[in-house]
Amino acid sequence: MIDEDEFRADDGYIHYPYEDSKFRHDKATGKLYKRFYGHPEQEIAPTSAGYRAALSTGRLISRQEYLDEAGATEPVFTVVVDATAEPSAAAKELLDKSPQELESELLRLASNSRMPPSCVRKLLENADRAFLIHAIAAFRKPGMQLRPAEDLPAADLTKLALAVPLKDGAPAAQRRPEAVDELLKACERETIKPEDRGFHLRLALAAFIRENTIDPRILGRPMSLAFHLGDVYIDFPFEDAKFRYEKASGKVYARFTGRPENGIESSSNLYHDAISAGKLITREAYFRD
Repeated sequence: MIDEDEFRADDGYIHYPYEDSKFRHDKATGKLYKRFYGHPEQEIAPTSAGYRAALSTGRLISRQEYLDEAGATEPVFTVVVDATAEPSAAAKELLDKSPQELESELLRLASNSRMPPSCVRKLLENADRAFLIHAIAAFRKPGMQLRPAEDLPAADLTKLALAVPLKDGAPAAQRRPEAVDELLKACERETIKPEDRGFHLRLALAAFIRENTIDPRILGRPMSLAFHLGDVYIDFPFEDAKFRYEKASGKVYARFTGRPENGIESSSNLYHDAISAGKLITREAYFRD
């Protein structure tokens, strides 16, 4: 995975072999460009799905490599596994596990990683025991894991992208619906493998929110996200109370154990305490005593 802040701190170049494409950042102007083999480069938006995917699974290259027309190469995985190396302390715990257990553990980690499903599948093809152990150790590194909210369903991220407050001067502020629609269409291109489209869309939508919203930290706050997505149900066990926010009307309701539901003011101190220290629950759990 390529750190975007570091990449855009200077002139930068990325090779994304899964689409036979390359990307360039021009520090002087802050603009981004993309080029396919045999075609001139074109300026793109930072919300481009292809660019987001390249950050996740591409590799940094030199300016000369960016300009080179040598042709497509085989994909280069961002997880480099040396199966001949001595297992690390963290990997030694895996030595007693069966190949099936190792494969299950790798799949579990990979399901929450920033590597597209097709790449994970290739990693598992003909993988021997030593390879699986070292791959698991590599996937356990924090940089390989999804960032906050990138595991949400694409439908929820689409709602958030259309609903969260945007900062003044954000590139997408004046054309948010069109920008989100462009992301959706970009991830349906034939050049992106069908099994990877949902993955790239989730990361692209999350990146769109981080770059344009007033508070990028909102993606790490499930309670805050819930209020943008629909009705909200909160359990506040410290007071044996539950709360319900009805998005359509903006009304708030409270119910205490064994008592009927009552409407309350949204300014209620207890309600705001529940938002801060309570937990999200389902509609069924809210109405269950």
